[in-house]
Formats: sequence, C-alpha cells, structure tokens
Amino acid sequence: MTVQQTSVDVYRKGLDSGLIKNLAAEVFALIMEYGPISSRMVHQRYCDQIQQRDTRSVCPRISELKDLGVIEQSHVEPCQVTGNKAIYWRIAMACPAHIQKPKKKLSNKDAVKKLLHTIYDIESLLNNPEAEVTRQKIKDIIAEGLHDAGV
Repeated sequence: MTVQQTSVDVYRKGLDSGLIKNLAAEVFALIMEYGPISSRMVHQRYCDQIQQRDTRSVCPRISELKDLGVIEQSHVEPCQVTGNKAIYWRIAMACPAHIQKPKKKLSNKDAVKKLLHTIYDIESLLNNPEAEVTRQKIKDIIAEGLHDAGV
C-alpha cells in the first residue's frame, strides 16, 4: 500500500507530541505494512512479532488512531482470522492538517460549574435592558456552555 506523505507527517507529529504512544505506534506500523487489515489480524501479527501472547489489546489503540485521523475504515469483509465480519483499516487517505490533543474530560463537579456559569451568562443577558437578546444568541450561549462542559 502506498502511504501519502501527509499521513506520515501527521503520524510523526503525533509521535513527537507524545499523543501516539508505544503500542499505538506499533499498531500504526502494522496497518501501514499489512493494511487494509482487521483489528484481530493486527493483534495476531503483533503477538507474532513479540513472540508471546500479549494481554494489551490493540483495539483501543486502533480507536485512538482513528480518532486522530491517521487511519480510516477501508471496507467490511470476513476476517481472515475469525471468519466473522470485520472492519478492515488502512492509512487515512486524507489526514488532518494537524493533530489536536483530545480534550480532557471534565469531572462532574467541573461540568456542573461550567453549566452554572452558562446559566449565569444567560441570566445576565436577560436582566440587561441594553442587551439585544435573540433566541439565536441564547442558543449559541447554551451550545457553547454544553460544549465546554463536555456534554
């Protein structure tokens, strides 16, 4: 499989920034070398490489790489290992221009604080006689508050 230079560049940025860790790097290398390939086939090849049965799962690493945009679904067909229908993965044809660190999930307490702050912003807007209040403005404040709270 031919890998686009942008895919390699984005992947290297992910490694350099520490977003893509050791096992994810090995999973990416296997997908690059053998892809399109199913998750189970990646796991089998990984175990063959290290000459032992590894208890770490490659599936979470595949999800991480997919979320970063450096791999994508190729097609669905029976897995060569299990015989069951499986998603086959390949290096992304169009990688993102940059990799962003996933947003840290807020604790419930912090999420409630963010939402209370949003309610306060709306309340202040409604109580200000000089403010131009529109439904759209309120919707935007609510949407931003929900996004910030991780909802």
